[in-house]
Amino acid sequence: MSTSDGFEDAEDLITDARTKFAELYAENVNAGLYAEVDLERVRNDDAVVLQYVKHQKNDLVKTAGMMDSSLRFRQEMKINDLTESSFPRDLHEMGAVFFHGEDKKGQPVLYFPVKKCRKDPEKFTIMKQFVAWWIDKHWLKTPDKKVAVLFDMTDAGFSNVDIELLKFQISCFTTYYPALLDFMLIYEMPWVLNAIWKVIKTLLTPDQQKRVLFVKKNQIAEYIDQENLMVHMGGEDTYDYTYIPSEDSGFESIAGSEPCTPTEENGDDLHSICESSTSLVDPPTSAASPITPNKKRSYNPLSFFKR
Repeated sequence: MSTSDGFEDAEDLITDARTKFAELYAENVNAGLYAEVDLERVRNDDAVVLQYVKHQKNDLVKTAGMMDSSLRFRQEMKINDLTESSFPRDLHEMGAVFFHGEDKKGQPVLYFPVKKCRKDPEKFTIMKQFVAWWIDKHWLKTPDKKVAVLFDMTDAGFSNVDIELLKFQISCFTTYYPALLDFMLIYEMPWVLNAIWKVIKTLLTPDQQKRVLFVKKNQIAEYIDQENLMVHMGGEDTYDYTYIPSEDSGFESIAGSEPCTPTEENGDDLHSICESSTSLVDPPTSAASPITPNKKRSYNPLSFFKR
């Protein structure tokens, strides 16, 4: 069998990867280090296993090792037990992480508006769970569909960048969620934050480093069409993030607010993740160009995954 992206002998590779994992990590299985639901996914979901194989470029030992790291991570972070109501409402409402629109390849874009974040050591664990929970929703639904990640550094300063959280965010794509990242855009990073690249670089292989792209306002349209690009980035999209709880969240909706389901016309819009991060210097002040926003669009945060 050959996959659509030209991956030859996929069936054999999937079988061999499962066999290698069983050989090398049977002791961990017996010790209960993995959640049973995750083991069942490795045993029965070919698409998931193939992503591990692709990520490690057919190296079966490394593939099995990544499965072990990923499954232990999921168990330790209790990923399978997390729901929308596992997190406080103010965390959802921050809008410091959300999926919105798509890039030129039709891949969903995961936004991290860095200026929305503030470092809070007491919330570090729940922040990691929150970020992982949202990434997980996409991965479980379509493990073979890559995403574009966009770190929007507009107006961000030292007080907005949590190095440890940044390391975790990067690790999600390098260690825990296989073959998920297509490329990562770092938009308008202030020169005073250039040291961040040194941190990111240590977490990436040479091949992964090539996927990290530093872009400015006059370059980002090479990756995201104008209609899907936020206004402050020079695009036409006036999207304004708003959190609308799902019926099962346990949160009350604001009077007069009604969630709608994303359509092909209005775009794929996910939602909120984040309310913490680290800062780097007080955001610079600047006069914003006046714009006339379109009607604000609000969506149930889980509707993206129910299409």
